[in-house]
Amino acid sequence: MRTRGLSETSLWHAGRALGHFRRFLALGVGGEVARALVAIRSEDLARFALALAEHRDRKGRGWSEGTQEIYFRAVVRFYRYLARRGKMLVDVTLALPPRRQARRLPRAVPTQDEVRTLLTLPD
Repeated sequence: MRTRGLSETSLWHAGRALGHFRRFLALGVGGEVARALVAIRSEDLARFALALAEHRDRKGRGWSEGTQEIYFRAVVRFYRYLARRGKMLVDVTLALPPRRQARRLPRAVPTQDEVRTLLTLPD
């Protein structure tokens, strides 16, 4: 992943994401992670996305949509890498529906002078 110009933070998150994915596979197949890595289906990736949404930390807080998306994309990049290298017969990520992140509201906040000008305008 370093050759793609990812930052150290992105690499750290990718490592964490793959660790969570490994634990997800271990729970789903009774500990046979190596076999599960190559036997994965797009439905399993969809279940992993759901597991990310349901994840809670010790304080009961879930991950933001952005964190979930970063983790999910790291796993998708991993499987696309395996498919490009010929380690997988089928690219299981191709069957996934496109994911869209919710749009955020603009962060522009008017200055005090702009608010005064707005308040002096006639109705």
